[in-house]
This record gives sequence, C-alpha cells and structure tokens, in this order.
Amino acid sequence: MVRTMLASLRFRVLSLVVLTVVPILGLTVFTSIGQRAQQAVQVQQEELRLARLAALDQERVMEGTRQLLSTLAQLPAVHGGEGDTCSKLLAGIVQQNQLYANLGVISLEGIFSVALSPRQSRCMLEIAAIFSWWCRPTILR
Repeated sequence: MVRTMLASLRFRVLSLVVLTVVPILGLTVFTSIGQRAQQAVQVQQEELRLARLAALDQERVMEGTRQLLSTLAQLPAVHGGEGDTCSKLLAGIVQQNQLYANLGVISLEGIFSVALSPRQSRCMLEIAAIFSWWCRPTILR
C-alpha cells in the first residue's frame, strides 16, 4: 500500500509542487528579514539626522537668545529698569521676534520690575524667586 501511494501520480505531482514552493517561500522569508533589518538601520539613521538637526536649531536659538540678552543688558532703559521706556522696548522686541512669548526685567535683588504679559507674570515671578535665591550668595560676597 505504501508502495502504491509513493508510485501514484498524485503523490509525485504533490511532491514536485512542495519541492518547488518550499525554496521560494524560504527565499521570500530570508529576503523579507534582510529588508526589515535594512529599513531599521535607515530609520535609525534618519532619527539620528533629525536629532542632530533639532540640536543645531536649539543651539542657534540659544545663541540668538544669549546675544539678545547681552545686548539688552547694555541698554540704559533696561539696565536702569525704566518702566515705560523699557516696556515699549521689550514689546517691540517680542512683536518682531515670535520666538519669545514674554520678556521681563529682574534686578539683582530679585525684584521683578517690567513684564509685558500679565498672564505670564506669575511664571516670571517664579523665575524671579529662583533667580534671587540663586544670586543671593553672589550678592552677599
């Protein structure tokens, strides 16, 4: 019976189909795994490129902010804390630069003198408190 089954045409055709399909399936799976690994490497490289671009952009923003603050510190209206003149100057800067939501002036003693946005004054007061705590040892020296 086993011999007749192995000798039958149906078994031979089925064996031929299986022997043909199995290598094709193996090759497909192998290629798919290779492509997936290659795509993972490409995604990782793209993420790294985007992270570097974001870091460069952040560095540019920080440098621009440092330059702006350095320039503002030299202006007599800001340095003296003149209320109306300083407010107008800061308002003009905020209007020209959409990067900044609010600007304010805090004295070395931690006194908050000028704010543009009353909504954000609470945040600025918290910054003033942190600033005064941080600068206190420097002022006492």
